[in-house]
Amino acid sequence: MRILAGLAALALAAPVMAQDLPLGCYSRDYSADHLKQNPAQNVASLRLNFLRATEETGGAPVMEVMVRLADQGRARAEGMGGMMLTQTAYCFNEGKGWICGVECDGGIMEIGRMSGDMLDVKTSNFWVGNTDECGGAFDLAEGRGTTTYRVKKAAASACLGG
Repeated sequence: MRILAGLAALALAAPVMAQDLPLGCYSRDYSADHLKQNPAQNVASLRLNFLRATEETGGAPVMEVMVRLADQGRARAEGMGGMMLTQTAYCFNEGKGWICGVECDGGIMEIGRMSGDMLDVKTSNFWVGNTDECGGAFDLAEGRGTTTYRVKKAAASACLGG
């Protein structure tokens, strides 16, 4: 009887795990006041668009990332203040939760807490922007350690063109 109950629990859990990755657009825009109070912050706005797996994506769900850098902090120091950068990451669930990674060692973003229409994503290394080399043009991590971004469910139009 215990074995049947365990198998039933696994069968019920599998579809839920498959739905753990959020779909659609999530966004965050930081106000001028917030940026003024946090002069080292590099991100002015962030858009994450989670798309279902398709044949074109090799069967993996995709996270499209659009970031407008603030004209301050490391972004300004690196001559990238105010720039809009994009990146595509492929998402996987290896049993511990969802992560979305950039090919060619461009880093990962972990999908953290989902609560209502809010979503937390964490990274200590996630590169955005296209370059001719591996990785990207700018690392979204704010300083040393892990950076968490809290984004909110948004209309699909918020993720079209940033």
